[in-house]
Amino acid sequence: MTLLSTLSFALAMLVLAASPGPGVSATVSRSLSCGFRPALAVVAGIILGDIIFLLFAIFGLAVLAQTLGIFLSL
Repeated sequence: MTLLSTLSFALAMLVLAASPGPGVSATVSRSLSCGFRPALAVVAGIILGDIIFLLFAIFGLAVLAQTLGIFLSL
């Protein structure tokens, strides 16, 4: 990887990390329309969904590594 491509990648990641996503938009709209407590429910749902997604990814990769382990250790 060249220095230019590394800097370009770092700049793109900075822009993506700084821009708000759909979770922020949902939380802000719920808090503005309904108040603080309903916004907490949205935040809790987003966190729970993230945890479930990560667990599925981890366990799915573990099953793949276990199933295809012989090919990965060559």
